[in-house]
Amino acid sequence: MKFNGFLKSDVVGQIPFVQGSDLKDAQVMTRVEVRFVIEPTVVVYLSLWDEAASMFRGLISSGDRTQSVMVVTTVNPKIFGGNLLLNSTPATKFYFDANFPAIAEFTASLGDPVGEAFPCIDTKEGIRKKEHVSIGDLNKFFTNSDEQTHEAKFICEAWVVEVLQQKGWSFVLCTGCSRKLDKSCTSLCCNRCVKDK
Repeated sequence: MKFNGFLKSDVVGQIPFVQGSDLKDAQVMTRVEVRFVIEPTVVVYLSLWDEAASMFRGLISSGDRTQSVMVVTTVNPKIFGGNLLLNSTPATKFYFDANFPAIAEFTASLGDPVGEAFPCIDTKEGIRKKEHVSIGDLNKFFTNSDEQTHEAKFICEAWVVEVLQQKGWSFVLCTGCSRKLDKSCTSLCCNRCVKDK
């Protein structure tokens, strides 16, 4: 959904699945992550925060989840690691009405009938074991695990205990040549490697 090189802030797409904690409680305002297909081969992550997360919880817990095509308005697009991420804003709204022109057009472009309920994965229910471990222990877990057969989710809490000023300023650097990235209109760019980041 590009418009003169910039992304529009209103997006239509299909929801393959939703993930978050306490998804049945519309009073909860913690983040909800929606995997969102905006083109046949383009999947983005839509992160809903605060009021938008609460409103979306209310919609999915009270409505028919077989209507998986939605218009989401007033989102903040970001490119991170080459991936498009969409974040809600205080003005974000959701529309599921199949008669809405953008939804009808998108549904027709899919070719396949839409009618299967999208799954909602409640991460609060998924927490099996709670334990305190160091970053080194997590690193050891990932290095020793078989990526293809072992998957785990972690919730991480951290506290800033000290800011070391003697090291100077920090900055985002290029993964190719390790030089500081320069800002362009909507992304960071390495002038040496000539790559958008």
